[in-house]
Amino acid sequence: MKSKILSLVLAFYFVLALSACSSGGNSPSPTLSPSPTPTTTTDSPDLPDSETIDKISVEMKLDATLLQAIVTIKNDSDYVFNGTIPVRFENNRGESCGDDIIFVEDLKPGNYTYARINLTNVSNNPALYYDFFSTSFEEGAPSSGGELNEDASAEITESFDIGFGGAGNPEYATSWYPSCVKIEIFNAENSAYATVTVKDDSTEEAISRIGNAIFGNYAKDYGLSKVTLITESGEEVFTREG
Repeated sequence: MKSKILSLVLAFYFVLALSACSSGGNSPSPTLSPSPTPTTTTDSPDLPDSETIDKISVEMKLDATLLQAIVTIKNDSDYVFNGTIPVRFENNRGESCGDDIIFVEDLKPGNYTYARINLTNVSNNPALYYDFFSTSFEEGAPSSGGELNEDASAEITESFDIGFGGAGNPEYATSWYPSCVKIEIFNAENSAYATVTVKDDSTEEAISRIGNAIFGNYAKDYGLSKVTLITESGEEVFTREG
């Protein structure tokens, strides 16, 4: 009889032990959702509805050779962006394969920055999770209100034609050069900026090529703080600051 009672007691404690083990397991670690909503926003001007965190893109490309994630952050807004972006990666088995925090400072309109992050247990297509913290948008360089600099406008127009337009010979011009209608340089209070007019039917590639070519070749020599492209109908289609 005593043996049977002892067996029942031991069985009871065994069940309790199993219950304790099942309730004390590790809870899943929190993940970062690819959310366009900033957790904290500071020092931002009154932005129009179109100027939100949605204009900040975060994309990833896998460098399979170095086992690194290349995370690119681009600012498509009209304001200078600052913020902290924690990123986390999961492989196709749902396992964590890397994480880091990217600090973005003074990312000007039209510009981008990137970070390389080492990965482990990587799959062919790791998933990227991210969020925004302590974000802010600030006014950038002026793009209006300056005085037209006719000499600088003529010089850049001529140089741009020689370098990319075949010096008047269409046979040697780039495919995107004909989309450029007019280049104007304006002197603002403490800097200069370029306003470039392109055809209404310009492709995205032509717009990007023209804007980056002008910024890359003339921003330093002419002190350009900003290059803006507008169509003949007045739509702004490209902005890059330096």
